[in-house]
Amino acid sequence: MKKLVIIFAVMLSYVANSQVVNIERKRLNADTTGTFGNIKSSLSLIKNTKTLWNVSLSYNVLVVRDKHQWYFIGNLAFKKAEKTDLVNKGYEHIRYNYRFTSGYRLYSEAFEQVQFDAIRKIDKRILAGGGLRYVPVRREKIKVSIGLGAMYEYEIFKEDSSGFNWVRLNSYLSVNYRVAKNMFFYSTTYYQPLPNAIKDNYRLFNNTGFSISVSNHFSFTVDYEIVYDSFLPEGIPNTVYFLKNGLLYKF
Repeated sequence: MKKLVIIFAVMLSYVANSQVVNIERKRLNADTTGTFGNIKSSLSLIKNTKTLWNVSLSYNVLVVRDKHQWYFIGNLAFKKAEKTDLVNKGYEHIRYNYRFTSGYRLYSEAFEQVQFDAIRKIDKRILAGGGLRYVPVRREKIKVSIGLGAMYEYEIFKEDSSGFNWVRLNSYLSVNYRVAKNMFFYSTTYYQPLPNAIKDNYRLFNNTGFSISVSNHFSFTVDYEIVYDSFLPEGIPNTVYFLKNGLLYKF
């Protein structure tokens, strides 16, 4: 298992999603010492009037050592129809959590993230920040988490190499609910504004969905995501949304 974690850490340097990455959705609920994770991948080729390629890879690894938690998360998606790129985006995310209390309620967080999205003209987006995470509700069937912090952001858009950098507030609300023994509902909302331009420069993101376990290792998932980003290149829509389903492998 240690070798697997090393492999994923190396892959992080090569994989870099243009919008808010829902780390709460990726966060594995493991409080015992050990290494946990899951992998999702797909490869498809469709040939009719055009040739369509679809490749995706995502991974999520958590290492827990007493009060310390390390997350290694990444995603790469590529879709191409003939000579046209329909999707070309990815991210890598590394996060460290330290648990202050024995009741698993208060944590400190530090993270870094690299993203790109060719279709939305984001050549590179680099984030680094931290904050506090509080879990006011932690029961057998439901868990509610609140996060508040700040992050430094540097991004370069295609056709504009000058770049932008600033500090954003980073806040989120996350709810996880066990509907049945093998079915989970989850919803997370992020709000990331500039402190001095809250109404003019901000991101608002929501991810809602559910998963159904079909075995000890496999789950079927359905996700709806909507993102509003007020600061994007001209001609790029500020609001995007996704509806997707998939099969998740856990180890």
